[in-house]
Amino acid sequence: MVGGHPYLVQLALYHLQSGTLTLDELLSTVPTQAGIYSSDLRHHWQILQTYPELLTALQSVIKLGSAQLDPLLAYKLESMGLIDLQGNQASISCELYRQYFSQVQS
Repeated sequence: MVGGHPYLVQLALYHLQSGTLTLDELLSTVPTQAGIYSSDLRHHWQILQTYPELLTALQSVIKLGSAQLDPLLAYKLESMGLIDLQGNQASISCELYRQYFSQVQS
């Protein structure tokens, strides 16, 4: 779900270990505003709203599965942790971001 992202994994493990959430509760709320990642997701959404060219590029990656992006846009999205680059092809970095940004774009 989080593609091995260290902070996101740590946050999930903390909530599971502390007993504040069960694994089922965690997984059912992950890509929502009520989930433990809501702050991270809203932060990224705010940036994407401020820079519509980044949002358009991310939408392309989500829609196509992978896409070749303008190098500067690819750099910015990769720096945000939203995409991974393999050669010149960009793909969404984790299922969490694919699910969330597919929902908020609708």
